[in-house]
Amino acid sequence: MIDIHPIVNGYSSDICRTVCVGTATPEQRFAYDLYLKAQQAAIAKARAGIGMVELGETMHKIIKEGGHGEHIFGPPIHGIGIDFEESPLPPGHAFFHGEKEPPPLAANVVIAIGNCGLYADGWGVRVEDTVVVGEEGPVMLTGYPYFLERKRITGMSP
Repeated sequence: MIDIHPIVNGYSSDICRTVCVGTATPEQRFAYDLYLKAQQAAIAKARAGIGMVELGETMHKIIKEGGHGEHIFGPPIHGIGIDFEESPLPPGHAFFHGEKEPPPLAANVVIAIGNCGLYADGWGVRVEDTVVVGEEGPVMLTGYPYFLERKRITGMSP
């Protein structure tokens, strides 16, 4: 898992990708595809008026329906801006903070989607992107491609 929190002109971003060293097992490929499907479904809903809880439940529902409900770790969405993790935060983001559910998201709020993870049997999956909540839909701020395994090109060194 590669999780990066770059800061540009005083503003944070958050991007995470999971890559496999070697060949992934069929179970790992399934879990990766399931997590990515859940994350992308939540991103697609990132528009003004949506609640943090609904976005989180979108991810968790897909993961649970895919048979990995017991492998979810943590809330999947958090605000991002001057700090890499800030308001709006989902309720229970950290049990000691005692966050209440924030109001529905307004346009131009920046959030990271995919912060939780799916962890099972010594391996895990996490994919996270920074997204602006738009009036009509999401605006992606991170754009690195998604892939679990990289195919080798014949004749090239690793």
